[in-house]
Amino acid sequence: MKRARKAKRSYGSWATGKDVAAAAKVSLITVSRAFSMPERLAPETLKRVQKVAEDLGYIPNAVAGELSSRRSKVVAVVVPTLSNSNFARTIEGLVARLNKDGYELLLSSSAFSPDREAEIVATLLERRPDGIVLIGNDHSPKLEKMVTAIGIPVVELWALNGPILDMAVGFSDFDAMRSMTCHVLDQGRKYVGYVDFHTPGIRRYEERRNGFIAAVQANGCPDQLIFSSPAQKDYESGRLGLAALLQSEPRLDAIIGCTDIHAAGAIFECARRGIHVPSVMSIAGFGDFEIAASIEPALTTIRSPAFEMGCHAASMLMAKIHGEDVSAKPKDVGFEIVLRDSVAPHASAA
Repeated sequence: MKRARKAKRSYGSWATGKDVAAAAKVSLITVSRAFSMPERLAPETLKRVQKVAEDLGYIPNAVAGELSSRRSKVVAVVVPTLSNSNFARTIEGLVARLNKDGYELLLSSSAFSPDREAEIVATLLERRPDGIVLIGNDHSPKLEKMVTAIGIPVVELWALNGPILDMAVGFSDFDAMRSMTCHVLDQGRKYVGYVDFHTPGIRRYEERRNGFIAAVQANGCPDQLIFSSPAQKDYESGRLGLAALLQSEPRLDAIIGCTDIHAAGAIFECARRGIHVPSVMSIAGFGDFEIAASIEPALTTIRSPAFEMGCHAASMLMAKIHGEDVSAKPKDVGFEIVLRDSVAPHASAA
């Protein structure tokens, strides 16, 4: 007997309640009740409808009525945090480009939780956005299955390496951190510590840590001087990191933070302890946040074109939404080392 072939839907099309009802062999009102009043269905029926809905990528439509154009003119964006100035610049780039096509944003924050990110995307999909923008490419299986089943255009930012859902714009965190670490080592520093991110398993932060390790190993320096942040208090993590790394290695002469905020926390702690930056302790960051140029001493850091990433993401979404071909290869926007005052040769070498 031939296997029944599932009807192929066009790119970005949506499974309907009728599709679920037909596949589950129930009425349309039963499908409706499964999502609005599940307690009114028999457990076996509810389970069957939910399984079919998941397989088809069905999302209940919260938009009143049917849109004749099949376009909502909305793009959904989920960022890990709203406190990161880089993400703010990226959102500005998205808005600047999307507005040219009459599009607006639906924005939310996941607090670096893949499960929370999936919940947010499911809720935003009920508003029928025409595309989605996500940060990074480490998502929950639930989210990946959801957007793949629907076929909605997705752009992942800060995602150059690893599996890509659809389209991506980013740069190499590994190369960037390796380059920064080599710059610090080139100033004659020999005992370089690293303040890592508070949430494990986020690919871009793992790549930064690996870039640091590769650089210190290649230069014959210790590779175990790594402090893992205990919580989402990044300034405090920089302070605690300096204390812990000094206790582990009293000859510590440089610290690199996985973000500028971690590095700034280390600078604050150096000031409290009377440790001069940069003559005694060089400190570098990552991200070129607003604080990097304002702190004293100004922070040497990695800059990525955040605004341009937002513009590129919006352009790729618009092209895909309008049926144009978009390269499956992630777009590499590169990075640069911004040289400021917080990194210098050691006082004893001057």
